[in-house]
Amino acid sequence: MTGMGAKVIAFCGSIYLTQFLTRDVVGAVDAASQSALIAGQLATINFGQYLIAKRDLEEDMAFHAALYHIVLGVIAAALLIGFRVPLSRLVNAPHMVSYLPGLAIALLIERVGYVPEKLLLKELRFRNVAVMRGVGELAYTAVSVGLAPRYGGMGVVFGNLVRASLTTLGLMHLAGLRTWLAPHRLRWSLTKDLVSYGVPVSIGGLAENVAYRGDNLLMSRFWGEGWLGTYRYAYNMADTPTGTLADHIGDVLSPSFAKLEPKERGPAFVRSAKLMALLVFPISVGLAAVAPTIVRTFFSNRWADVMHHLSMMLSLLCALSIVRPIAMTTTALLQSQRRPRMLMALGIFKAVTILGMIYFVGRIGPYWVCVSAVAAYTLHMVAGLYAARATDHVPVMRVIFGILPPFIACIPMAVAVIGTRWMLRRWGINTGVLSLAIQVVVGGVAYIPSAYVFANEATRDLLGVLRSTLKRRRGGAEE
Repeated sequence: MTGMGAKVIAFCGSIYLTQFLTRDVVGAVDAASQSALIAGQLATINFGQYLIAKRDLEEDMAFHAALYHIVLGVIAAALLIGFRVPLSRLVNAPHMVSYLPGLAIALLIERVGYVPEKLLLKELRFRNVAVMRGVGELAYTAVSVGLAPRYGGMGVVFGNLVRASLTTLGLMHLAGLRTWLAPHRLRWSLTKDLVSYGVPVSIGGLAENVAYRGDNLLMSRFWGEGWLGTYRYAYNMADTPTGTLADHIGDVLSPSFAKLEPKERGPAFVRSAKLMALLVFPISVGLAAVAPTIVRTFFSNRWADVMHHLSMMLSLLCALSIVRPIAMTTTALLQSQRRPRMLMALGIFKAVTILGMIYFVGRIGPYWVCVSAVAAYTLHMVAGLYAARATDHVPVMRVIFGILPPFIACIPMAVAVIGTRWMLRRWGINTGVLSLAIQVVVGGVAYIPSAYVFANEATRDLLGVLRSTLKRRRGGAEE
């Protein structure tokens, strides 16, 4: 709940920033950010997942992982800053040059907290990680909103620096310095083990990162910084269900799957997918339904000429939060069972599919970039399910038929929201917080009985989990 609350506040803050930033500035900052993140992934060998998957850690493993990860980050940051001008020409975003140095430094600071975070996740200290991420998001929002009126896009850069610093310091404190920072003599055998496990995972992770961020750079390349700013805002809003819920659930699933016996993994996967769908799907479909009202209520007149395009893009991209959480569940399973080559293959498939479809289809128009992204992510989800069936005997059709009822339960909710908006317009309430609040309440009220009717099994399972959790919490408090 801490992580979700922070994400919602960050979401609101990012929309408020449109009062001060034009879409060209947003596009330039985002082009710099995506370039920095891709460079950071290029310099990443996935040592963190090795630490999580390893049942028993030797005392010098974390030190080796942290040292190599930070050194590679220094090299990546230096190259980013040194080659920022030709990079800006490559992606057709000339104004990103001013923002790239600060974002490269922020990325380097975050790398220092990488190993401490993985150690906390290995110990199942999810609450600690979520709290620190939440603190960082809140700090980012406060600093960005506070400085943007005066410094424009640089205010967002300062926000990234503060978020990286606070999150990293918190994770370092919680994990303890001696667990990963105490010096040890470097061992070739351990280094080789880390690299042999991490390289295939890293190639897959790089492909995932390119897939996740390459669409932005292609949008800038084909249609310029302005359309990139519009697309990125639509994408960020559409990705909110995944960011608020699915990311945190994914953090829990990987170490949890690692503790299961082989015969338990298939049923656990099906159950996880159904519960994930029940939680994430209504947020995604509901967001698509209220998209026109959100855009016209919260975006400033600086964006008046693209509000229709923004709401259309948002509605299209909300489909990503339907397919991506299921793919994340597959990734968590494969990571937990130390299947780096399968993850690498899936990541490459995803990158090639997304970039290929956008390169050939996205040239038609900006909307087609959205359509290409959704289609490619859907293919990746299906490929991941069949990969999990091949490696861990996950029943693909049971998963698909398991997530179908929660999706069907969202249809009456969407119809109720769209019908409510039509009625409100007839009554003269076209936009505003009141109109949005009424639509959200109607959607929530409509979804509850719909979930009981169309997704009864998953709904009862979720309620049982909540009751069990509350009972354990109350029992722990009484003790």
